[in-house]
Amino acid sequence: MTSDPYYDALRKAQAEAGDASAMMPAELLAKLMPSATPDPSYAWPEIEPLEDVVAGKDGHKVPVRVYRPDGQESGGPLPLILWLHGGGWVELGHDTPGGDNEAIEVCRRLGAVVVSPDYRLAVEGVWYPAPLDDVLAAWHWALEHCAEWGATDERTAIGGGSAGGNLAAGAALRLRDEGGPLPTALLLNVPPLHAVLPSFSPEERKELHMSDESERLWRVGLRLGLENYAGCPADEAPIYVSPGEADPAGLPPTLLISCEYDVLRASARVYEQSLADAGVRHQHLHLKGVGHGHTVAPWLPAAQQTYEEMAAWLADA
Repeated sequence: MTSDPYYDALRKAQAEAGDASAMMPAELLAKLMPSATPDPSYAWPEIEPLEDVVAGKDGHKVPVRVYRPDGQESGGPLPLILWLHGGGWVELGHDTPGGDNEAIEVCRRLGAVVVSPDYRLAVEGVWYPAPLDDVLAAWHWALEHCAEWGATDERTAIGGGSAGGNLAAGAALRLRDEGGPLPTALLLNVPPLHAVLPSFSPEERKELHMSDESERLWRVGLRLGLENYAGCPADEAPIYVSPGEADPAGLPPTLLISCEYDVLRASARVYEQSLADAGVRHQHLHLKGVGHGHTVAPWLPAAQQTYEEMAAWLADA
């Protein structure tokens, strides 16, 4: 693989900063640590995915998994959700811890057929638009085949967690600008939406125990992560990489999720205002007492509550 300056800069910054959690006080870490330890009593759903390969742009093959709810009675076709994993655009995916946890839970708890693409990661010479091209190829493919799985193209969503939420928002913008077809809903779970993290409010700084140095480290790390995905400086990033900078007018109803102990809450707060200004129907679910990525640990009561909120919102939307 070919090295590139953005990926090299990201890895160098990560090595220098060390574990980001080290910047948090011990009492805050104690609240978040349960998410790192799986509950052995948790009953993982036995949902065997269908596996396929989608023909992507320029001949690239995109592996996809299709999850279907097991044993659910339905009065009609099920919703279709394209769910995108997180991982900072550089990790996770199929067959990795956390890669498909959310997709499986979204399938079970939201009662939907879920398509999970293993999009290309932005590592050593891969950058935008490759990951988003893979996402859009999987979206069009899912719409073509959804009836085979008992789903309908009239009740659809694109969603994801963290970097997957960024990709979901970027995909919706490109579909809007390229003539669709748009999903009927967006599910954006703790997404980074801005090339440069918006300023923190005094309340956010207090709740995040933010010092000047920790803020600097977070800002540098997040900027470098986005530049690595974009393949260009942050101030040159296209709106599909930094969707929080775009006018969201014309986007479908959007569920935006943020967490108390997550620096990306500032991005969600600013994006919510953009949605409101543009007249986009939306709900901002701000969760107290939890941190970034808690839904990857579905054994947590907080994660289960979040999935319930997502299901209720999707049914209404």
